Amino acid sequence: MAWTAPRTWVSGELVTATLFNTFIRDNQLAARPIANGGTGVATLTAGRVLIGNGTTSVLDTGNCTVNGNLTISGALSKGSGTFKIDHPLQPDTHHLVHSFIEGPRCDLLYRGTVQLDAGYARVNLDTASHMTEGTFEALSRHAQCFTTNETGWARVRGTIIGNKLRIESKNLTSNDTVSWLVIAERRDAHILQTTETNHEGYLVVEPEKDHG
Repeated sequence: MAWTAPRTWVSGELVTATLFNTFIRDNQLAARPIANGGTGVATLTAGRVLIGNGTTSVLDTGNCTVNGNLTISGALSKGSGTFKIDHPLQPDTHHLVHSFIEGPRCDLLYRGTVQLDAGYARVNLDTASHMTEGTFEALSRHAQCFTTNETGWARVRGTIIGNKLRIESKNLTSNDTVSWLVIAERRDAHILQTTETNHEGYLVVEPEKDHG
């Protein structure tokens, strides 16, 4: 492809992978003379950028900065990742950086607190997570529950049936406050169809390299 002057995006414009790749290349070429052969920087200033399925785009050198929202309809693979924001206590002088949570499963996390009534509590995971009734079951599988008694010493345990989390205390008169954490694996249509998972929808954690 011949080089062209870097284009200006219109807010809300649909950007295909081919257009995005061309934009990055043109910005790199435009920036190299300024940087004396150094790293080029491509900057997107549109309020929203959408990248749909298309031809493969590869950024071999340089950085890409998106000043706005970036929506990717496919899978995203990365070497590492963080969030980076203005430090809430020192916004003028420091950033705050946290790493992403990684793991070999496509996990979902749900958490909350509940007060026991006569040693018992029930949590609707859809309601607690502000989701439409039935979403938890449609989205997840292999759910596990972890509970902690925050205000007393009586043992507590949790079980999950459907989208209901049942928490019980060994003390049948307890009104303690219990923290709960539910971890489940995704089973939605996208995770079953993506090339990042196998035919059962489980993440392929040791894929062979493509030497083609």
